[in-house]
Amino acid sequence: PGWWSEMNAIIRHGGRDQNRGMVRLLATQGNVEVEASAATSQGGCGCGYPSYVAAGVVGRSDEIVEQLRAAAHHPSADASILPWLRSLPPALSVDVTACAPAEPPKQSSSARIAILHGDPDSLSGWGLSAEAVDADVSNTAAGGVGHADGVALAARATRADHVVQQAALRRQLGFDVASHERTGRKRLLRWFGALGVRAILSTHSCLAFAQDLSPTQAEALEYGLPVGQPLAVFNNGAAGMPNFAGETCGVMTRVSASTDTPPDSMYGAQVGPLRIDALPVAYDHEAWRRTFRAAWPEGSAASISYARRIERGPEYTRA
Repeated sequence: PGWWSEMNAIIRHGGRDQNRGMVRLLATQGNVEVEASAATSQGGCGCGYPSYVAAGVVGRSDEIVEQLRAAAHHPSADASILPWLRSLPPALSVDVTACAPAEPPKQSSSARIAILHGDPDSLSGWGLSAEAVDADVSNTAAGGVGHADGVALAARATRADHVVQQAALRRQLGFDVASHERTGRKRLLRWFGALGVRAILSTHSCLAFAQDLSPTQAEALEYGLPVGQPLAVFNNGAAGMPNFAGETCGVMTRVSASTDTPPDSMYGAQVGPLRIDALPVAYDHEAWRRTFRAAWPEGSAASISYARRIERGPEYTRA
């Protein structure tokens, strides 16, 4: 109950920015928020795991979310938590502008982005996972790739290299292109056109990556997109635990109307008037390890699923 209360307070009352002071925070629903606030338990995590994910992973996730649900429904929990979780929107569509707060918006320097949990078709969809989005849809690709025969593959790569690297990742995860749904160029462009956005920001599938693409004139006309304008997909992986082998930081997606590349950018792209970057989320690694172990001792569902990743990161490497 205490954890939900703390999250509720932080998001509702805002956070502190070193340059702007207190700022308003927005939240969206993910599968955990939906399942934890449900009036009756369905006994699942709502993760929508694809069939290539091991049954043990699925079962442990169900157990973790059921415990979070019990905490949210506990008699000692803040009475406002459940209504708050149920009121969160499933996605956000946001205009990012280059103007100062006191100035009127400058349409020529603004662009709309979508922020969602899974993919545009489903709150818990895996269509924007690193393994699902075909590497050859993009002009460039960045993020991470799995290990092939024990060799760490480079993350920032040419299109041809990334196709090879993604094939290795798919083999590692058991993603069979013949039997699992892939997200190709047409599916991505359909989503961009339906949402009317220049960038789609996602999470859920826990592996960070980014791809950009520029529709041809024929594609722009077919899907109702601006001609000659770049588009981008960014999946931040996980903000609260390591995303790459040997690294102990989370990843967040930063969107800015400034074209300057942040000094701590892990990788990024210029998308029209916007600069989008994956930034490290630094935290006290030792303190987080202690907190995690206290809440989820050895042998618990979360410890089995996540302790190794929290200690050393996943078998997923970036350049």
